[in-house]
Amino acid sequence: CPPCVQEIPHLQKLSEELTDEKVIVIGVSNEDAATVRAFATTHRISYPIGLPVELAPPFSDVTLLPTTVFIDEDGVIESVLQGYHSYDELREHAIGPVD
Repeated sequence: CPPCVQEIPHLQKLSEELTDEKVIVIGVSNEDAATVRAFATTHRISYPIGLPVELAPPFSDVTLLPTTVFIDEDGVIESVLQGYHSYDELREHAIGPVD
């Protein structure tokens, strides 16, 4: 989807710049591995992309793309964003407001 493609550079930047903040970006796709590999290469995605056979709730309930889920170090979902978001918005959800 176009908004997903537009958001990829922001996710890539988060994955590269926030390693000291212990931020890990993981993409999820329900497409076949060959399609995902080609897409990742074309869009220069270096963060991991999971290819689950079946998504469990609440991830199976996603109805709008992109959907970005922020999960804390204890595995608790902190927030969910639907639709396109800027780098600054994603960063704030990942690590909190910039002082």
